Amino acid sequence: MKLIENNIQQDYWITILLVGCFVFLAVLKFFLKNPFSRWITGTTPTDFAIKNYRDTIIFSWSLMIFQGVVFSILFFLVSKHTAFKFNFELNYLKLCVIFTSYLLGRWLIERGLALFFPIADYIIAYQVKFNFSRGLLALLLYIVISFMYFNSASSNSWLLLFYIFLGVYLLSVIFSYISYKRFILDNFFYFILYLCALEILPFIVLYYLYIK
Repeated sequence: MKLIENNIQQDYWITILLVGCFVFLAVLKFFLKNPFSRWITGTTPTDFAIKNYRDTIIFSWSLMIFQGVVFSILFFLVSKHTAFKFNFELNYLKLCVIFTSYLLGRWLIERGLALFFPIADYIIAYQVKFNFSRGLLALLLYIVISFMYFNSASSNSWLLLFYIFLGVYLLSVIFSYISYKRFILDNFFYFILYLCALEILPFIVLYYLYIK
């Protein structure tokens, strides 16, 4: 009898990550009940009161870690179903470091700008609110990814999810700017500096650190 080699792809680590994300959210809910409740219900404190919530800062950082893990899982699974094949353990970690570094680095730069420009209250309010809304997007994405992964979704399904995610994310950015339209027009110079520092520079730095 001729033996036939059977290559089984070992991707159990994705299951561990998905379960780990659920446990991580449960821990946040237990230790940070107030910010978790505001986040899960889509509500945030008033603009100028946000900075007085110490728990909100801790929760925001934790939420960015969750976002980095979930976004990296999506990009990995999309890459897995395209012509780009690579060692998934190493490259997933690379993706996770890139996304998490971008989110945390952006937060620090925003806080730095708040110290140097006379728009600190607005920046802090925008920072927390957009992080909360992006976190809700990550939560929805996590649920969809879990459902599709455990039901062996097709390659086209993953690509469709990827395009939908990009579209929704871009719309969320646009609407977040629109909600601050009056403020942006009154402080257009600072807004341009904000775009250069947070929308362009981080991608350039990450490209040279991790990709090039």
